[in-house]
Amino acid sequence: EIPKRDWSSDVCSSDLRNSIAQCSFTMTTDPFSPQRRIALLRISAISLLASGCSNLPPLFSKTATIPQGARSLKGEVRLGKQLLKQNSEIPEDTPLTTGPDSQAIFIRGSNAFLLRANSHLIFKRNQDGSTDATLEQGSLLSVFAPGRVTIRTPVAQIGIRGTGCYVEAYPEKSYICLCYGKGDIYSSLNGKLLMSIKTTHHDSPYNIYPDGELMAPMPFINHSDDELILLESLVGREPYFIK
Repeated sequence: EIPKRDWSSDVCSSDLRNSIAQCSFTMTTDPFSPQRRIALLRISAISLLASGCSNLPPLFSKTATIPQGARSLKGEVRLGKQLLKQNSEIPEDTPLTTGPDSQAIFIRGSNAFLLRANSHLIFKRNQDGSTDATLEQGSLLSVFAPGRVTIRTPVAQIGIRGTGCYVEAYPEKSYICLCYGKGDIYSSLNGKLLMSIKTTHHDSPYNIYPDGELMAPMPFINHSDDELILLESLVGREPYFIK
């Protein structure tokens, strides 16, 4: 639940109110129009900023310099053994963990992430310059700029090529939703390519199981369009599904 906030004294209240006003102005009187749905999604995303908007860039702006590191923190979030501080960058080879009822929104490069409660994540850079994000447990929502990134879980590996992706990692399975864009899913057991996916709007979520052969189609769960809009806005982009 997002706590209520007094925007009148907030350092970024002006940007938020202006963004809401612009979104409201673009809405049509037709309750079923695509334009109205997009405007409502944007307003919903803007409201998420109220829980931690300090030092965030203006929503949907194109910015040459993207602020890095932790943008919004809730509860207990640790980088290694130390509590993570606002604006602190997330380096490679150091575990990022969240406790119960905790979450972290952060930026690395041109990619933005939302790490949910009871999660364990670590980034590694490969010799070819690509990045691996290993989610040992928990839930991670991510949006990526074009480029090579691999998300690893105990069960599966997801090769990302500029997309939005939601992953839940458990010992017995991984839930993977390629929210939009392209990706390849491999077995962590033997490296076998299980499937290549191209989606536009949460088209093909799957549960992947440890044997690497059993995959079960699943519904769209536990993440939202407004969260994707929020993450993309932090790096000056919009999701494909509202373009």
